[in-house]
Amino acid sequence: MRTYRFFSSLPWINKSFTSKIIVVTFLGIHMPLIGLIWYLLFSQLPTGTAMNIFIVTLIVTLVATTVTIWIISRLIEPVRIVKNAVNNYVIKQEMPQLPQYYRDEIGTLMKDSQFALVQLDSLLKGHEEILTIFSHDLRSSFNSMLSAAELMKLDESNKEKQKHIQLLENRANEQLNFLKKTLKSIKQRRILEQQGSGIEEVNLKDFIEPIIEERKISVTAKKLTILQNIEDSTIKIHCEVVSRVFNNVLDNAIKFTDEGGTIAVSAGVVNDELRIDVTDDGLGFDQNNVTQIFEYNSPLSRQGTSDEGSGGIGMYLSKNLLQKQGGALLAFSDGPGQGSKFCIKLPLHSQGQ
Repeated sequence: MRTYRFFSSLPWINKSFTSKIIVVTFLGIHMPLIGLIWYLLFSQLPTGTAMNIFIVTLIVTLVATTVTIWIISRLIEPVRIVKNAVNNYVIKQEMPQLPQYYRDEIGTLMKDSQFALVQLDSLLKGHEEILTIFSHDLRSSFNSMLSAAELMKLDESNKEKQKHIQLLENRANEQLNFLKKTLKSIKQRRILEQQGSGIEEVNLKDFIEPIIEERKISVTAKKLTILQNIEDSTIKIHCEVVSRVFNNVLDNAIKFTDEGGTIAVSAGVVNDELRIDVTDDGLGFDQNNVTQIFEYNSPLSRQGTSDEGSGGIGMYLSKNLLQKQGGALLAFSDGPGQGSKFCIKLPLHSQGQ
């Protein structure tokens, strides 16, 4: 910033970053010429001095080029500062304090970048507040519905009514759980996108198996079989990201597999990457439409084989979370009714990190 601050103090170029570059470049290009003129003025130029003139000109040119490049590199430092400020905000949510008092194009860039980041931060916080209010109000409504259903169940005089009440209760519970998962996914998205946070050393087998065990009720209800091939190894990963993505992929496999179907889960280290494959023999999809699976509010969103609900954003969030960590989420299928395979890939963190 010192070089930029110095040139900004010159009144005839303080409003134009382009003028600063032109002045520095002009001086840099003409320094060899100035050096040559100086030599000619103070030398008698005897016969055979051409070689000396060449050597002096070459030396001055090299020095001038080096100095010019160095000054320009220092002059564009504000650009790097803005870049780092934006990256730090995106990754760590750190609000920068960029200078606001320079008057040229770069000064305007820093001022506008600061303003944009402040507005974005305010917008995101407002967004999270709205989600919190939205969550509270809808949960209250669902809880009231469930309470009413419990009271109605006390009256057993009408068996048909009891069936409708039970259906109401089941649907309300299903929607409430779906709402909680959706809101939690959206609200935690910023936290999970932070690179470097949440890195833990875990045993892969001990990490994956409890997640599968948590699905025991839904797996039993649909009479599914889950085959496991999980490597027993210790690795360093972003546990929250892997857990959230694997949960979502496994839930989808259960949701879109017919009763009595099979799901295979394999996990291990391949080429310094964590790889988790979840393969099912369920509904499948057209491979030509695979990109639509990862779109926000995916047009391929559909009910599960037991009419389970689907929000259409789970795969979108999962893929973005992995990409922020340098990983990928891939999907494969031989076609509708032919099952599907989802691959989670994430670079491992070295033991020294």
